[in-house]
Amino acid sequence: MKSTYKWNDDTLCHFKLISSYLTKKEVIQEIKQFVNEFIDVWCTVKDSDTEEMMVKDLTLAVFGKLKTTMKQRRENYIKQ
Repeated sequence: MKSTYKWNDDTLCHFKLISSYLTKKEVIQEIKQFVNEFIDVWCTVKDSDTEEMMVKDLTLAVFGKLKTTMKQRRENYIKQ
């Protein structure tokens, strides 16, 4: 999957790690909070971009398009 944005490897690792012990819904809430704070502090969003687009992009980067269980995400994270 090609991401629209270039996410820092540490950011991706962090969310992949927490996805191994939090529910997908909880991780998405964490992603929303992160993106909101990221925009407020570190970047200026282009006119054509929205916070929602960034949240969706990061969510897809963390979870991919396949549906996985928390156990599967934990096993995948450990394999890395």
